[in-house]
Amino acid sequence: MKISALQTVNTSNTKKQPMSFTAYYTPQGVQLLEKYIMDMARQSGSHLTDIDIATMRRSIASFNAFYEGAKTINPQRISNDLYHKFKIPSDFRGDKILAAASALVANIFHQLKLPQPKGIYKDSLAPNVLGNCNIETRIIRFTDRFHWPEVQSEAIKAKVENHSSTGHFLKTFIHEFMHNYHIKRLNEIVSCAQTNSVYASIANSPSFRVLRQQPNFVTKTFIQNGTQIANQRTKDYIAIKLSQYGSTMPAEMFAEAGAKLIANSLDMRTLRPSYNPFAFKNFTQDKYLMQMMDDFYNGNFDKYL
Repeated sequence: MKISALQTVNTSNTKKQPMSFTAYYTPQGVQLLEKYIMDMARQSGSHLTDIDIATMRRSIASFNAFYEGAKTINPQRISNDLYHKFKIPSDFRGDKILAAASALVANIFHQLKLPQPKGIYKDSLAPNVLGNCNIETRIIRFTDRFHWPEVQSEAIKAKVENHSSTGHFLKTFIHEFMHNYHIKRLNEIVSCAQTNSVYASIANSPSFRVLRQQPNFVTKTFIQNGTQIANQRTKDYIAIKLSQYGSTMPAEMFAEAGAKLIANSLDMRTLRPSYNPFAFKNFTQDKYLMQMMDDFYNGNFDKYL
C-alpha cells in the first residue's frame, strides 16, 4: 500500500527533450514565469501570499543554477554517496535531475535531524503520480513518466492552482520525505503501545484502531476511508493555508505543511535551510496549522475527522 505524492499532472503525454545542461530558463523564460505568477496573484480570491511568491522567484533562480550544475552529476556516484553517508540504497536509472534533487533533500533532512527513507528509486508509477512513499517499506519512488527538467514549471503550476502548498522545485521530493518521517513516527506509536500507556491510548483511539495492524500499517483505510478529513471547516482552512490536496487527509496535510515550511526556509544559493523551519513561534507560524501538524505527527486524528 502506498501514500501517493501530491502530483496529478499529465505525465503520460509529456514530450521528452534532450538535456542541454545550459540554464534551463532563458532570461525571457524567467520573465514569462514571473509574469505568470504575478498575473495569477492579482486574480480575485488568489491564495498566493507574498511569501509564496518570494519562494517561487527564488526557486526559479535556484533551479537554473541547479540544472546547469547537474551536468557534473554522476547518478551512480550519487547512489554510492547516499548509501555511504545515510545508508539509503537507490537507483536513479541514470537520471541526473532525480539523483541531484534526491541528494539535496537527503542532506536537508540530515541538517534538520529528520529520518531518511529506506530507499529511493526511479520506477513506473500510476499515471499522473510523480512520486510515492510505501507505507510498509518506507521506500520512495519517483516516476519514469515525467520529464524531470520540467519540475520547476510543474511546481509553479501546481501552486497557483492550489494543488500544492509551495511552488519550489524541490517540493515533490520534500513532500515524499515528509511522508517517510510521518510513517516512521506512526509505526513507533504502534510498536510502543504495549509498554507505554500514552501510546496505547493513541493506538486504541477510534481512528487509529481502524488503520492499525502490527507491526505495520497495511490496511487501505489509512489512505482511503479511515482517515479522511471530514470536518468541512478544517478542510477549508487547510485548503486556504496550504492546498486543496493537503485538505484531503492527515497524511497529506502533514507532508504539505512540511514541504511548505522547508521550502520557505531554503537559501537560494546553497539550497539548505537558513533557519530551523520547525522551531515554531506564534508570531511567525500559523498556530492552528502547527497544532494540527503536531497532532497528526502523534496520531491524534479524531478531532479533525
